[in-house]
Amino acid sequence: MGKTKFRAWDKKAEVMREIKALIWEENNLIAHCPPRGHEYNEWFTVVLQGCEYQLMQSTGLKDKNGVEIYVGDIVILTSKSINYADTYWHNYAEVFQQPNGAYRLRGKGIYETELYGNRKQVTLTGNIYETPELLENDRFCTETDDPDY
Repeated sequence: MGKTKFRAWDKKAEVMREIKALIWEENNLIAHCPPRGHEYNEWFTVVLQGCEYQLMQSTGLKDKNGVEIYVGDIVILTSKSINYADTYWHNYAEVFQQPNGAYRLRGKGIYETELYGNRKQVTLTGNIYETPELLENDRFCTETDDPDY
């Protein structure tokens, strides 16, 4: 099993930050992140205190297209209709972690469900910080399992 990955939503700059390492230093959680806005191979330290950054942990799972899924991501959960042939329903759902550690999905019009068993039916489409409005979308149907059809 690989190491746990994180990223952080930078509330002030309103950008997602890649995190290369997290360490504890003098009772502070320190994140080492690549710089923004230039290509220099430098690193600088961001103190994750004062609610300026929202840490997002990788679930260790990937969506049906091979894209890594993090807590706080928004996915489209696709399921085949039981009433109509060649009809697929698509629901927007948020990825979250329960206190017991399980990764789950919740959204408008769906029952809370596990992520692991549904990982091959989800397509990453955004996250709760950059595109929260996606969770307000109603479910929709297509004639294919591809929600971008």
